Amino acid sequence: MSNVKPQAISGVNAGTEAEIMTAYPSIAAGGAGQAIGRLCDAVPLRTNGVPWPRLLLAVVLWPFVVPIALTVGLLLYAFSKMFGQRYVLTNHNLSIRQMIGVRTVNQVSLSDIKQITIRELPGQAFYKAADLVCQGGDGKALLRLEGVQRPAVFRQTILEARDARTRVAESLKAIQARVK
Repeated sequence: MSNVKPQAISGVNAGTEAEIMTAYPSIAAGGAGQAIGRLCDAVPLRTNGVPWPRLLLAVVLWPFVVPIALTVGLLLYAFSKMFGQRYVLTNHNLSIRQMIGVRTVNQVSLSDIKQITIRELPGQAFYKAADLVCQGGDGKALLRLEGVQRPAVFRQTILEARDARTRVAESLKAIQARVK
């Protein structure tokens, strides 16, 4: 007879770290993207739902600017995807990691996060993005995630993961207390 105890939920081990969600910064994370967003938000006129700056650029500057802008834009996009950062939420922590590889730039434990504030900078609203600021119990900023698209969704996921982590830790303590 084996002395190995079965897991409460098949395939789930409370001691291992598992990735829950990964978010990538949008163009709204940088100053150039925010400037473009402010410019596009400055002109409220729309034609069939298309903002006038886009319409004017598309019609007037198409043959001259678009091929150059497309080339430069694709190169910048590829550069940011190769050498940029990503935000990884696991069942133990929230971290900022390099896009290529596994190098962690900054990391905070979920149990240290007490509050997450959404800060929308000028120009980020155009992209439906904002910065997420994770704060500790003393109100000090622990981690800043810049230019997260749909920040309310990622914020809610982080808070739910933190609450689940807290409940799992409490359950494990109760189980360990029974064993002794």
